[in-house]
Amino acid sequence: RSDSPETKVFCADFSPCFLCLRLTLFGLIDLVKQISTPEEIKKFEVIQVQRRRETFLASRWAAKEAAFKAFSQWRIPFPDFKVESKANGQPELTFEGMALELSKELGLSKPFLSISHDGDYATATVLLTRSQSTL
Repeated sequence: RSDSPETKVFCADFSPCFLCLRLTLFGLIDLVKQISTPEEIKKFEVIQVQRRRETFLASRWAAKEAAFKAFSQWRIPFPDFKVESKANGQPELTFEGMALELSKELGLSKPFLSISHDGDYATATVLLTRSQSTL
């Protein structure tokens, strides 16, 4: 609507849990290092249970891919999207580097992130908003 005070961008992605970790385990790509911040790498390295490692990596991939799609006009490196968990377990997406600079330039408000996983798949949705005055 033209009288809407905000512009919204909604993007989603899903990822097979087993595939993300197996690509890394077999040395095809080091997905963990390619997509993660240093803090995320540390969290991943202390996870002992393989299924939890798969879910962790796939959910981060899905979240970062959804954020990447939301910034579709720019090629933001995945490590510039940081996925953390609040004390209550709710996922939180923050920006670093190029993503942070661009979000300030575009006048984006705090992004919304939802992550879910069930069985062999993880899914994530990202919602970005900015006020009409910044357009």
